[in-house]
Amino acid sequence: MFVSNLLRSFIVTTRNKSLKSGAEQLYITKSPLSRRIKILEERLGCNLFLRGRDGVDLTHEGKELYDAISRYYDELTLLENHFMNKFTPANKPARSSHGYSISIEHCLHDCLSNLTHSQLRVISQLIYRDFNNEITQELLSGELDIIISNKELQYDKSEIAIASYKTATINIVKPKIKPLSQKSIIIPATLLNILDRTDINWRQELKKNLEDIDEAEVIITPEIKNHLSSIERGEVIGLISSQSLKPTDCKLNNIILCPLVINQHSVKIEIKIYFLKKRERIIEEFISVLVSSWFFVKE
Repeated sequence: MFVSNLLRSFIVTTRNKSLKSGAEQLYITKSPLSRRIKILEERLGCNLFLRGRDGVDLTHEGKELYDAISRYYDELTLLENHFMNKFTPANKPARSSHGYSISIEHCLHDCLSNLTHSQLRVISQLIYRDFNNEITQELLSGELDIIISNKELQYDKSEIAIASYKTATINIVKPKIKPLSQKSIIIPATLLNILDRTDINWRQELKKNLEDIDEAEVIITPEIKNHLSSIERGEVIGLISSQSLKPTDCKLNNIILCPLVINQHSVKIEIKIYFLKKRERIIEEFISVLVSSWFFVKE
C-alpha cells in the first residue's frame, strides 16, 4: 500500500470532520481510528485535532499538515488504486462491484462534502485530485466511473457524456451590526479557484453587494471558520459556499449569511459530471439520487 493507515486515517477524519463518520468510511470502529490518530500525534509531537461535542476540527499544526500533504495523498491514492486494479488476478475483483468509483476536482471538496458523505453506500471509491489533461482514457479504463469538476475538461465526445448542474450557493459572511470599517475580504483558497474560473468579474460584483467597501484586500485562507470572531467584530467579511459553513458552525450570534447576488441572481457553483455514454442509463440513476438529495439545478 502506498499510503499508510495512519496518514489515511488523518485525511479521512479531516475530510469527514468526525471520528464516527471517518471510521464508517474506513470500515472500522471509532476506537481503532482514535488510536491511529493518537499514534500519529505522538510521532509528530503535536495535537492534530480539537475534539468537540459536534466533531473534530484541525489545530494549527493539523491544518499545516493537511495543506501540505492532501494533494499528494490523492495522487498516491489514485496510483495505489491503479496498480491494485492492474495486478489483481482476473478472478478477484480489485474493488467492490457495488457502487461507483468517483473522482472529484480537488477544489470542490468543501462544496460537495455533504453530498459524498450522504452517498457513501453507493460510492466504492472516492478520490480528490486536479484534472489538467484529457480524461477519456481514465473513464475508458474502468478506473473511474464518474469525474466531477467545475472545469470544462477535454474528452472524446463520441465516448463521453456530460451533465451540468448548479449546486452550492456562494454566501457572504458578515456581521449583523453594521461595522465602522471593513478593509479585508477572507476567502478559502478552494472557493477562490472556483470563482476565478467563472466568466464574471466577481471582485467588482462583490463591491456592489457591499456598499461600505470601495477597495478591499482579498485574504486567502485554508479555513474561514477560524476567522468568525474577526467577522463578528466587523474587521473582515468572508466568502464561503453554502455547504461549507453549517448553521451549527456559526455559534456566534452576531454573524449572518447572505447570498452573493449578481444580476439579481444568487451565484451558484456549477459542476460538470463526466461519464461513459455506454453507461449513461446506469450513471443517470446515480445522478438522479444526487439531484433528489441535493436539489441540483440542471443546466
